[in-house]
Amino acid sequence: VREILEKYFIIRTSWVFGKNGNNFVKTMLRLGKELESLTVVCDQVGSPTYTPDLAVLICDMLMTENYGIYHGTNEGFCSWAEFAAEIMTQANLGAKIIPVTTAEYKPSKASRPTNSRLSKKCLVENGFNRLPPWTDALARYLKEIDDVDSDYVSVLKGYISITPMSQTTFNKEKFKNFHTHINQFLLSKYILFSCIF
Repeated sequence: VREILEKYFIIRTSWVFGKNGNNFVKTMLRLGKELESLTVVCDQVGSPTYTPDLAVLICDMLMTENYGIYHGTNEGFCSWAEFAAEIMTQANLGAKIIPVTTAEYKPSKASRPTNSRLSKKCLVENGFNRLPPWTDALARYLKEIDDVDSDYVSVLKGYISITPMSQTTFNKEKFKNFHTHINQFLLSKYILFSCIF
């Protein structure tokens, strides 16, 4: 890119998590509900990055001509084990995090750097705001996915009812358009995300 273009933005980031796709937070939430303890690497350090926060930074950059190479991550840093422990704490899950070294952990398909911390000096020098702390970003992310689950449940209401005997019954007349309504619901969420970010 640098060899071909004179004007460009290159943004380096790390440990990205967000509503769409798989990520470390989703994996920890799932395993934290299934297992009593989890072994997580403690000697790889970096900065978790929440996609909406990164998107705001990118949009801010595109409104300027301050081209260059930048580092964009949420503020602060942690190890994967510390990240996992904070996820368990904020999500009120009881799974115990057992820190292990990379050497002790089972072999990974990809070699990961031990230090992924990135300097934000260039952001400040060019008038861009630093991203919020990663712990704050995690809290907002957990609320976001909880809100989405709540919205999904509200869509289900009227189609499904649960009896005291925990037997599920369906309103067949309303259920005819269930698939269409769910698709519209999911599509509206995607479009909203696209428009905002």
